[in-house]
Amino acid sequence: MNKLLVAALIPAALLTLASSASAQDKPSEVSQQPAAAPARVSSSRAVARNAGQPYVAMSFSVGQPQPDSATPAPHAAPSPRVEEDRGPDTVVPRGGLKLKHSMLYITPTMGGTTVQGNWGFQTGLRGGWMINRTFGIGLAGNGFNWTRADIGDTPQLTDRRIQGGYGGLLLEYVVASNKVVHGFIDTTIGGGGACIKMPGDEKDDCSSIRTFFVAEPTINAEVNVLPFMRLTVGAGYRFVAGPDAGGLASSDLSGVVTRVGLRFGQF
Repeated sequence: MNKLLVAALIPAALLTLASSASAQDKPSEVSQQPAAAPARVSSSRAVARNAGQPYVAMSFSVGQPQPDSATPAPHAAPSPRVEEDRGPDTVVPRGGLKLKHSMLYITPTMGGTTVQGNWGFQTGLRGGWMINRTFGIGLAGNGFNWTRADIGDTPQLTDRRIQGGYGGLLLEYVVASNKVVHGFIDTTIGGGGACIKMPGDEKDDCSSIRTFFVAEPTINAEVNVLPFMRLTVGAGYRFVAGPDAGGLASSDLSGVVTRVGLRFGQF
């Protein structure tokens, strides 16, 4: 009887002890779970811990890596700027002239010039093609008339008159053409002739004809009066070269030139 009672109580006691042990282990597992959450350990670490073997911790996180504020990333030094050698600046650009604006113009002129230091009246006409309001190329012609010139050393040669003209290729360079007041330089390169008249000669007669080569550079100021008209004022010097004839040397025909003109065109 006693043996049967003991055999019945032993399983009940074991069941009671197992239930008590299970109730005591559950709070500890729950309390340990939050502490284990921050650490992210690979599965190899858990296996090594359970086996009692040394292990190497390999942690990782999913998402963008956080920069280390204590060690800022080094900045790369800027590379030195190497300027391309484009050579010297020139009047005509290296890429050539691009035609932005062109027009034809004509300019009647009047003024004075000197022969042997004596002033005389001079008229002229010039015209050409203006490119980009800067470069001009055309033709120029001028007529002159001195009522008296001292030619020779004898009294009968001191009252002669000189008439003639010259002209040729005209080259111009204009600065700041769109400004109301601006400037330009020009040069006439060509040739001409002079007629020496005696006091008794008829109107169309010439006692002697003198031909010569001429180069005439001038510097000018220009005022934009109207969209199609400009006023020019300039002065320069006429260089004459050629053989002496009729008592006139090249130095006699060289002299100062003054000029006023009206330039017409679609500026």
